[in-house]
Amino acid sequence: MRPRLATADDLSKLLRLESRCFGSERFSRGVVEAFLNREDCFVLVAEKAGRVVGAGMCIYSTRSGEGRIASVAVDPAHRGEGIGGALLAACEARLRNRGVGEFQLEVETTNEPAVGLYLRHDYQLRGIVKDYYSKGRDAYIMSKPAFGGKKTKVKVS
Repeated sequence: MRPRLATADDLSKLLRLESRCFGSERFSRGVVEAFLNREDCFVLVAEKAGRVVGAGMCIYSTRSGEGRIASVAVDPAHRGEGIGGALLAACEARLRNRGVGEFQLEVETTNEPAVGLYLRHDYQLRGIVKDYYSKGRDAYIMSKPAFGGKKTKVKVS
């Protein structure tokens, strides 16, 4: 699967995917539009049979050299098919091409499949933010150098 760059024509598909993946915690229409339209953002989509089944949303700064993977969403009916990993790798490649030296993201500590995906892709745990998502819902802060670097295994329980 080769993710492609999303366009404004994908907006309604992205909003449906956000709803399926995140329910009431989905990105708003305005946020998704910003990711599609801002020069410092991009959205990649994964498709199967012409249907958007995954998306990765990123924002970056060429000044600071940092890229943030804001979201990797995979339709629940298509999880476990390698779509998240393909999107993550494609997001990283596009961020590297923009001169980003480090990737950063946040993930809910209880989201074991996502934490596992990021660990398999050599992200390192940098810290925990208490109540990041809401009271009692903490986030791991994870990062990865864009061009290699020391790889360490972090066990998360």
